[in-house]
Amino acid sequence: MEIHHLRYFIAVAEELSFRGAAERLHISQPPLSVQIAQLERELGTRLLERSAGKTTRLTAAGAVFLDEARALLDGLDRSIERTRRTGRGEVGTISVGLTSSMAYGVVPLLLRDFRRAHPGVTLQLLEMTTAQQEKALLARTLDLAFCYPPLENPGFKTRNVGEEGMVLAIPDSHPLAGTRPVRVGELQGETILTFPRHLSPGLFDRMLAAFSMAGLTLRIAEEATQLQTIIALVCAGLGVAVVPASMAKLAREGVEYRSILDPMPVVETLLVWRDDAPSPLAQKLIQSVSKTA
Repeated sequence: MEIHHLRYFIAVAEELSFRGAAERLHISQPPLSVQIAQLERELGTRLLERSAGKTTRLTAAGAVFLDEARALLDGLDRSIERTRRTGRGEVGTISVGLTSSMAYGVVPLLLRDFRRAHPGVTLQLLEMTTAQQEKALLARTLDLAFCYPPLENPGFKTRNVGEEGMVLAIPDSHPLAGTRPVRVGELQGETILTFPRHLSPGLFDRMLAAFSMAGLTLRIAEEATQLQTIIALVCAGLGVAVVPASMAKLAREGVEYRSILDPMPVVETLLVWRDDAPSPLAQKLIQSVSKTA
């Protein structure tokens, strides 16, 4: 049985006339009769009955098959259209990695704009560290990732989608609490709460270099993998932290954010993908982010 058998049968069943169906299908009547006969032989039952007066009516089996044939063709048409839309990058699912701290920066705005422009696309957001995102991209369990540079693997394509400075997070009971900016030198002897170096070695090393240039001797405590947890430790009075400026949006009682007067690293947010042809959906997101950023 082929698709055209279904279309031919539906035309005859709706017209209740082989001649009318043939005209509708733009074919001659004899080949149409042959095709319907083939369909009936394959099904092993009569679908249509023709009287001596050339009138045509559906059998009970034909009425059932008409409903089923319509449903099959409707489903096929939907599948074809969805496939075409997926190929054009209009529908489907994109798996996107991001670090937890990016929830407070530019990334949510970029994703919001993309969803508004492409409502048929589902974004599967996966929270990971930068190192985990690199592994997931290589394993092809992620289509795209928002990461902090530098990346350990050179085989990625990247696009800078945002930059931000660093601020100091301190307990509100700290001597430096208040409204004025602080100097790095004022942190002498403080415990600096930060993430383990292996999670983002580039940012970690640049921060330490900035402290070293100020001649500071600091206690570095690699306490937590997530910036939200580091802020919680600051609130508990276990130390201070230098964090991306967007983290100041994480309003937490007991913590203040102060700007830093001395030069500190600029944190870049990169959109990252594998160095091969991205899917049409991923390409849509890359293009959207490039226009917005």
